[in-house]
Amino acid sequence: MKKKVLALFLSMALFVAGCGAVTDENTSDDHALPNETPPVDNTVPPFTDPVERIPEEARAGFSAYIGENLTLMGTMMWDLYMSDITGDGIDDICATYCTGSGMISKLVVVYDIQENRGYKLSDRCTYDYMIEDVLSDGQLVISRTDWADRDNVVFGRIAFDEDEIFFDDGLDRKGLSFKTLKLFEDAAVYLPAGETGYGDYFSSRDFSEIREFLLCVDNDDAELVHGMGGDHETALYRMSYEALYDILVKIYKEQNIDKVIENMDESYQDGIAVCYDPEDGYIYREMDSFKPFDFHAEVVNVDKNGNEYTITYEVYSGTVNTGDPMSTVYVTIEEADNRYGYSLVRIEK
Repeated sequence: MKKKVLALFLSMALFVAGCGAVTDENTSDDHALPNETPPVDNTVPPFTDPVERIPEEARAGFSAYIGENLTLMGTMMWDLYMSDITGDGIDDICATYCTGSGMISKLVVVYDIQENRGYKLSDRCTYDYMIEDVLSDGQLVISRTDWADRDNVVFGRIAFDEDEIFFDDGLDRKGLSFKTLKLFEDAAVYLPAGETGYGDYFSSRDFSEIREFLLCVDNDDAELVHGMGGDHETALYRMSYEALYDILVKIYKEQNIDKVIENMDESYQDGIAVCYDPEDGYIYREMDSFKPFDFHAEVVNVDKNGNEYTITYEVYSGTVNTGDPMSTVYVTIEEADNRYGYSLVRIEK
């Protein structure tokens, strides 16, 4: 408890004392986005009126969010701006933070004053994100720097999409949301080539071909049973049968989910396992490391043909971009009547 109170106190001290930029006086129209290097003012002006207008309860909520969500050693605020990211007409608190000891990363935090809710734009070990400027229309200019190539800097903006924030580099997404592009990233990374029209994309395969996908899919919504450490040598997550059904049947058109369940692991083995427990109706996902997540994909193009979209992903091995992509994958989806709005048509590699 003392450590948590101290963290909150230090976070608030940084917030009030300040070490960054101010929106009302540091504005420009010089940025033609995306990917043009903006002029950067290296001076560090003090906080003035914009911060003073933040309600006291919002300051406390922001400080609490930082204390609970940025827990690595060496965490400190780099700069702070005010900008309406969420589109509710009320400026949000927007800050760049440095975090980590040894491996230091930069990320952007947005705190919605109206809803008392925070968001992070962070890809530790892959990209650094930093607020560079605020335009006269109130929009922020964000830089994204590649960890493996510090000269590879892309400029864009923060997009608020379906209660999440994303880095918008200006790619023409043909109307697809950032969340949809993220949804099918796991398919690009972990699933083999094939079509879904036969209704047996998963049930016709050896379980080893789909295990890592099932281990990772929808992982943000999975419930943590226990983490690694202490008495546990593995991390254990679970998701309901209904949630898996919703994903495999509605998105991937699988018609024999019971066979997929039958093919699952009977017990933990070889570092990872995906098992079904009929007694409580949950699919349990266990791992002894985060190795299955050491891949990522980036969207480089989106084509639209009728109600179909072909998303081109470049897949990288490891959390850091090191040279050329491991593979290029084409994921074709179509508009569908489900809560996601789209379903998979085919994967080409």
